[in-house]
Amino acid sequence: MPKFTYVARKEDGFSVTDTLEATNAQEARAKIVAMGFETLELKESLDRKKELSWAISEEAGSASVSAAVGYSPLVDTFRLYAGWLLAWYFAIYALGGYQFTRRLPFVVPFVDDLFSSSVIAQCSFAVFLFLLLTSMHRMLGRGKLLAVFLALIGAGVFVVFAVNV
Repeated sequence: MPKFTYVARKEDGFSVTDTLEATNAQEARAKIVAMGFETLELKESLDRKKELSWAISEEAGSASVSAAVGYSPLVDTFRLYAGWLLAWYFAIYALGGYQFTRRLPFVVPFVDDLFSSSVIAQCSFAVFLFLLLTSMHRMLGRGKLLAVFLALIGAGVFVVFAVNV
């Protein structure tokens, strides 16, 4: 339901600014009058959070979900797991760096090998590139041509990195 921001005057002459939910502007004005206010200004809130609108189709007994926001479950799931993977890579680099300088009072097995592994460096860079480029794709408008262009740039940057590591 749309939210409306209004400025209204109370009986004592003071103005009040608030928001309310209504199906249209006419219903919003009626609600404001019912509260005992005089409407001075009324506009639909543009900064409301976008909500997913789930439409269930009952054709052939199957449910189809359509999202009005542009939610893509596969990419968003990959982004979630990539973020956690990058956090683990950071932990490997942090522990490996401290263990390399011998500042830790204990030794974590396999951290030296993981810290110096070129495969871990390439994987962490690939995860970072994926998160960076998908964020740029969202910020620049989510077009398919843009996605292909960013994927080619990402592949090129990754190849240059992998050759030099």
